[in-house]
Amino acid sequence: HTPEELNQYIRLTLKQHKIKCDVVWDEGLTDTLGLADGLNNRIQLSPRICCSFTLFNEVFLHELAHISDFLDRGNYKRNGRNDFHGENWKKHCAALGVRARRLIPCSI
Repeated sequence: HTPEELNQYIRLTLKQHKIKCDVVWDEGLTDTLGLADGLNNRIQLSPRICCSFTLFNEVFLHELAHISDFLDRGNYKRNGRNDFHGENWKKHCAALGVRARRLIPCSI
């Protein structure tokens, strides 16, 4: 898929799920494939995920579930502790149709 096709998919997916957030490609992401920042309502994606639509889609939807979780709760906390991959996040994964797994292998 071309970068234009992936960006169009991102826009259509955000519109379909009625989520407004910025999505940027970040060459500087070296330790992770994607990053969700609920405070700034932003998703950063590594260009490394463009090698496979399956990988791109899972990483994008995984991070979008984090944004949805943050918008739903207003934070990532549960009982005063970080709860990034908890039950609420898993609920948002299910709504987006993505596997609720903490780590996504690069080889999918």
